[in-house]
Amino acid sequence: MLEEQFYQPRQHLFFHGEKQEEKKADPAEDSEIMEQITKDIQYKDLPHLRQDFQRLEEKYRAHKQFSDMYVKFVFSGIMKELLDQMEGLDEKMLSKRVDRLYRCRNLNDVIAIVEEVLQEYEHCIQEQEDGFRSEVTNVKGYIYHHYKEKDLGAETLSAMVFLSPGYLSAVFKEETGMTLNRFIREVRMNKAKELLETTNMKISQIAKEVGFSNNSYFCRSFREFFGDTPEACRKGIAADEKTNTEVDPAI
Repeated sequence: MLEEQFYQPRQHLFFHGEKQEEKKADPAEDSEIMEQITKDIQYKDLPHLRQDFQRLEEKYRAHKQFSDMYVKFVFSGIMKELLDQMEGLDEKMLSKRVDRLYRCRNLNDVIAIVEEVLQEYEHCIQEQEDGFRSEVTNVKGYIYHHYKEKDLGAETLSAMVFLSPGYLSAVFKEETGMTLNRFIREVRMNKAKELLETTNMKISQIAKEVGFSNNSYFCRSFREFFGDTPEACRKGIAADEKTNTEVDPAI
């Protein structure tokens, strides 16, 4: 009854016995939504962040087989990521908000607290973006979500925002301080490095995943960007992990 009350705080009558079978949530879908929300926050993509947060909210309202502690853990993780992106927030304030969330007695209150932080984050990002033209913001958001596309360039992007390729390139450089091609390359290289660090994908697969059809060109670009080859980067990460897991013989 207490578990039911977390999801339905205004309901005072609960039935004992067999319950109607609920549709089980898909763990893969859960992970996919969380991963997308993390990317939305990282890329400051407010429209997609709103959509994905709503997807997560609807998921937990529909599937009630999760414990209240697990739901609080998920939403507190999102709240921490949002707060980490906002400047001027100290650890004490973060701890206070997380504590407040864990004291919630129902799902509505949990979501309301995270919604409050989400609105603060949106306001913070909108203030940062005030000086940017909407075309530049739209192009940046598109690149963050479509870096895999091989034909990603000024021609494709300019058509999307109804500007000429030359004018878009000039405006983009003026407002971001870097060329359009440099920005695309930076997004792709950072994603490649993330995949090297967090997956066992082959380097040729990673190259395709970030929009390179030529593996040798990808390796050369990676080395120019980071000063190291993809192989050396992956070996370095493995070596660091091994060092961190080794136990001192004297202990």
